[in-house]
Amino acid sequence: MRRAAAALLLLPLIASCASESGTGTPAAPTPAPPMGAVSVSTTEPAQLLLPAVAAESGAGDAVDAMWTGLVDYDPVTAEPRLANAQSITTTDNRTWQVTLKPGWTFHDGTPVTASSYVDAWNWAAACQHEATNQSFFGPAGANIAGYEQTAGSVTASGKVSCPAQPVPLTGLTVDGDLQFTVRLAEPLAVFESMLGYWAFSPMPQSFFKDPEVFAAAPVGNGPFQFESRSPGTDIRMSAYEPYPGVDRAQVRNLEWRVYSDLDTAYQDVRSGRLDLLTRMPTDVLRDDRWRRELGEGHYLLRPAGLFTSLTFPLYDKRFASPEVRAAMSRAVDRRRIVHDVWNDTVVAADAWAPPVVAGYEPGACGDTCIYDDAAAKELLQRGGGFPGDLAIAYNEDGGHAEWVAAVCQSIISTLGIPCTPQPFPTQKEFLEAITAKQMVGVFRTSWRMDYPSIQNFLEPLYGKAGANEGGYHDPRFDELMAEARRLPVAEAMAKYQEAQVVLSGTVPAIPLWSGTVQMGWSPKVQPGLVITPFATVDLGSLRVVTTAADEEPSQLPPPSVIPAPTDAVPVPTGTP
Repeated sequence: MRRAAAALLLLPLIASCASESGTGTPAAPTPAPPMGAVSVSTTEPAQLLLPAVAAESGAGDAVDAMWTGLVDYDPVTAEPRLANAQSITTTDNRTWQVTLKPGWTFHDGTPVTASSYVDAWNWAAACQHEATNQSFFGPAGANIAGYEQTAGSVTASGKVSCPAQPVPLTGLTVDGDLQFTVRLAEPLAVFESMLGYWAFSPMPQSFFKDPEVFAAAPVGNGPFQFESRSPGTDIRMSAYEPYPGVDRAQVRNLEWRVYSDLDTAYQDVRSGRLDLLTRMPTDVLRDDRWRRELGEGHYLLRPAGLFTSLTFPLYDKRFASPEVRAAMSRAVDRRRIVHDVWNDTVVAADAWAPPVVAGYEPGACGDTCIYDDAAAKELLQRGGGFPGDLAIAYNEDGGHAEWVAAVCQSIISTLGIPCTPQPFPTQKEFLEAITAKQMVGVFRTSWRMDYPSIQNFLEPLYGKAGANEGGYHDPRFDELMAEARRLPVAEAMAKYQEAQVVLSGTVPAIPLWSGTVQMGWSPKVQPGLVITPFATVDLGSLRVVTTAADEEPSQLPPPSVIPAPTDAVPVPTGTP
């Protein structure tokens, strides 16, 4: 996902004057200085605030605001565009030459160089560091040459054996201060598209001295710089004014405010104590209550690159039978739940990726995603039944309780299997249990695209990658993914479609629905707000009505005194 570059026309400009050289050439327009303070809802980060480690929205939103990589994405189309890179070229999709734009610096004033990228990627891929995003450099991601030696080897017991010392990736070569070469293990047409994901961000030299200490006060190269963090409460940032990117900050102070309860967040945005709510609680969606209460021009509903499923922990032998897994999928009445719980604001899954992604094919999930009472019972019987109770795990701080209960009830009604929701207090605790393989039933999986490719919804989740938390493995699926990676993007689509057929026959998860942007904001937010296809706020487009208190450096007012001006111009519904 992630932060998309702001359209240049959205940046307020100060009028330019003629050059003093006598040529009559007008000077380049100067962007207006950032002004005001804004608060945006988030969840408590489950990982350190580091690009190589952040893998969920709480940590990811913060990381994405503080870092800019080689590539960014158009805020409307999600097409990749050059950001920190001056050029990225290749003649064979295997060897790529990268040249950086001059003049970019980290927030500590040190320059962003080719080594900033090469050293960061080597650190992230190294076995010894156990970075969450390590797999993005390997066969399921960019597949940079030498990854197998850098990432270590899997022993017969399933554990990873690391080299005595970190081994640099042989596919990375620094050619100059602003140039480096990337050699992949095999051609990959979508390599440049991948590079907008934050895992490929550069790091300053101060990071490598002590990564954990660095993570407590991270230093990036993006439009916002870190100011402070109160765990469980907020993360505060300020605009980095020397930032040269097109998505430069228009607000001076940014607060990511942590909410463990979406109903509280919703009431705060209604009363003006919160400026921007990034996700709605399900109860206010019913009968369009949120639209009426927030008012025309203060909400947005739009399809996005989001997908929700329930993943089977295949290390639990009760889920070994594909027929049992298919029975549970066919026992879920998606359309009824989408209507009753979500008020039709999400779309029932009929494929293994959302409709906004290129390569989506309606019906690619086949019968696996179609509710059928009789078929579900027959599949369960053919699979030998399911012993004991079924649990559905989820995090309470994400507003999932109502739909999880509805899915449980659908399975109970159809198959007669006792089903119980299993809540974890926070997303952090939930993810820690998943990583430790402590799931005693199916668990919620929500995926927000990292880059605009259907591959991102398939290979990372079901291939040989770190996000494959259920332990699924199918040789034919892996073969299709490998074949697709070697083909031009258009030709690879047929392989991705065939791979979805494999998933539908083996059922590693229960596809539920494609998500949407459901955001609301107070009158403090000015017109021109851009919400990206990644379901994120384009921070470069965010402007607010300012007050004197807002202009104190790095001092956001506490929630109880954040004003909600009554004379603000409302944002038009459907602003791109």
